[in-house]
Amino acid sequence: MKNSLYSIALFLFIINIHAQNKTLTTTQKQEPLTIEGKITIANQSNLELAYCIANSAMVLGVTNYTTTEEEAIDSAFVQGNYSYNYYVDNYDTEAGTISFNYEYIIKNGEITYRFYNFQHDGSETKFKSIGNLPEKWNANVGEVFIEKQYSEIMNDVRANIANAVRMVKKYCVN
Repeated sequence: MKNSLYSIALFLFIINIHAQNKTLTTTQKQEPLTIEGKITIANQSNLELAYCIANSAMVLGVTNYTTTEEEAIDSAFVQGNYSYNYYVDNYDTEAGTISFNYEYIIKNGEITYRFYNFQHDGSETKFKSIGNLPEKWNANVGEVFIEKQYSEIMNDVRANIANAVRMVKKYCVN
């Protein structure tokens, strides 16, 4: 009987440790935020679209794009990075800088867009830098922002990206 109780206690202890390790592993493996999608296009040249996207008022921070017909025969691209100061608590408290990279690839009748490498730098504020922004709030983020603040950041990031894509569709895609 005593051995059975020890066996059961040991079994429960091992399950508890395994569950804690699984939770830690899940938190540590959370993927960084990436926003991607496709826009269908019809009968527009790759170069025309690359030029329009690169010069759009909603696409800031362009670092490189296709500039000649020879380069745009099979595909064209626009790449860049952008950063901006961010505020939390109803925009009363500066929370640092959010930066990200982006690319638009124009090929085979569609524009594939990807916004990635979202970073938080809080060095000029009371907030510690997070580095890569994960999709969802986690313990690492919790050391810097409460869940409500981070949710506000993510909602605004997604809304800004959606607006940029909407403007590309509206002004560049016929």
